[in-house]
Amino acid sequence: MTQLAQDQARASTQVLDQLLQLLGLVGDHDLVPVLLLDDTDRWVGALEVEASRTLRAAFFGRVLRLLADDLGVAAVVAVHPTYESDAGYQSAQPFFDHVLRIPDLTVDGDVRALLQRRVARILGHDEEDGALDLVMTPEAVSVLFRGYQVAPDIRRRILLSSTAALTLALGAGVEQIDEGHVRAALSEQGG
Repeated sequence: MTQLAQDQARASTQVLDQLLQLLGLVGDHDLVPVLLLDDTDRWVGALEVEASRTLRAAFFGRVLRLLADDLGVAAVVAVHPTYESDAGYQSAQPFFDHVLRIPDLTVDGDVRALLQRRVARILGHDEEDGALDLVMTPEAVSVLFRGYQVAPDIRRRILLSSTAALTLALGAGVEQIDEGHVRAALSEQGG
């Protein structure tokens, strides 16, 4: 892998050859390579609208076909729900084995359930034992939900914000995240 990383590919065929070598190396160790392309809206969203559409069309039109046809590699691609109406996304449908849609959170109980599962796993508790109450007040969960309603993004508005709130609470020397910690964390996330 170090050899492949040091070789400077000049043409797209060289890049493809290097990628095939890397995938072969992984396969040679009885592993199945899977490419994870997460948070695609982050690198596309920074572009102007027309450039974003052009890049998405190329990605769904050429890149996914390259992965499926030329490389034969499994890929998990996280896309923003608004991409589903793109012509490129629609034309790529035959290359998707499965599509998993993550539903919007509609009540603060949804946020509570999501965080309860995560906290219970981290603490080694049953999911129904109220582990979330050990680390976060109900008011803090409600503030998280209201922040999510303003900008529905589970990763940024719930997961990253709750992690930032935990850091603030620990820095303050308290054992439980309260609504003040969440408000401060949400403001760091842009709202």
